[in-house]
Amino acid sequence: MMRYYSIFALVLLLLFCACNPKTAEKTETPVDPSALITEIDTIMKELLTDAENLKTGVLEKYLSNDPTDMYYLGSNVYTGMDLISALKQEYASIANQKLEILQQKTYILGNEAAVWIANIRGIATNKDKKTIETIYTETWLWQKVNNEWKITHCNKSWQM
Repeated sequence: MMRYYSIFALVLLLLFCACNPKTAEKTETPVDPSALITEIDTIMKELLTDAENLKTGVLEKYLSNDPTDMYYLGSNVYTGMDLISALKQEYASIANQKLEILQQKTYILGNEAAVWIANIRGIATNKDKKTIETIYTETWLWQKVNNEWKITHCNKSWQM
């Protein structure tokens, strides 16, 4: 009789382990956070270099195609396509600009999400040779979409 209870208890234990959601869930292989930070920081350097050269090609490459994603410049909200148009219009009035990162931090939110935040000094000279210096904060949300990093949100704010 004791043998019957032992076998019954073993079967129950195996059944419990097989039905336990924690043992059945897919586990994500962790990626080295420093490698992800380097990857995001490298892409951000590309974006800022493109912006200094008054171009939007790198931004267009990494911007999400999801029409529900929102991007903020100051108090204005844009879709991805609207953001590109607004930046092209802004760049058309500028002769040159220099962007200097004063402080930056990249936060890894898992293998497929990261946030890049920086305080930046922008010095722009318009076509009339007037120079304007602005210090602002940028926040960029990066997500892996189809195994590629995409910008799904950004916010650029400055003090008036």
